[in-house]
Amino acid sequence: LEKEVEDFTLGNGIPRYNPFLIPKMIIDIASGHVSIKYGFRGVNGLWLKEALGVREQVHRLYGNDYGAVFITNERVVGFTPLLGGFASKALDVHEQILGVDNDNGLILVSTTSRTLVLGSRLSGWEEFE
Repeated sequence: LEKEVEDFTLGNGIPRYNPFLIPKMIIDIASGHVSIKYGFRGVNGLWLKEALGVREQVHRLYGNDYGAVFITNERVVGFTPLLGGFASKALDVHEQILGVDNDNGLILVSTTSRTLVLGSRLSGWEEFE
């Protein structure tokens, strides 16, 4: 957008905007609103490549500069830019999420039976009992 305005001011005064400027801005609006509402930074505009299950619902979203985590009632889904995709870990039937923490760029998900760790340099989820 800044380049478009600069080209306008340096040119002959006739606005010559890229025809894709407005569609590009509209696409980013939804992810921008979600980022502002939940305080996400870094990764923006994520799309799950796997469909949610019939009874699966997203209960919590968590993100930092290194990645994002979606917690559903059936699994934990993580995304990191260096991983370049999604990694999911199924939850047991009686397993409950106790908390989500951020420690030196790692996202720690504590459950009643284990701790799951997702980081930008890991190849997915690491699990600790």
